[in-house]
Amino acid sequence: MPGGWTQQNVDSQDIKELSSRAMKSVNQQMNDIHYWIPIKILKAESHVVAGTEYRLEILAAQADCLKNQISAADFDAANCAEKEGGAKKIFTVNVWSKPWEDNFEKVTVTAQKAVE
Repeated sequence: MPGGWTQQNVDSQDIKELSSRAMKSVNQQMNDIHYWIPIKILKAESHVVAGTEYRLEILAAQADCLKNQISAADFDAANCAEKEGGAKKIFTVNVWSKPWEDNFEKVTVTAQKAVE
């Protein structure tokens, strides 16, 4: 359906990289002393707008990396592990991408739900 949402492969490298960039933005927006790391991409969809809009559902966990010990610029989720006993959430994020405009990307967290 033109303009409608199209399912994307959650295991594709492009979606994994998009998820990592989205989580960096989530970490900047969250008022938490711990970074959050993506554990699994649960769902990925896209549709064409003025660029491409992606909607991702990401299962994430609090990491053992602290924001006061690692700067946002130096943070790499691959260097962190899940915090023992830490919280988990499902984040729904929209990423609007216009690569021809200085790699414009706008990330909006549209929902977050705690996971037991």
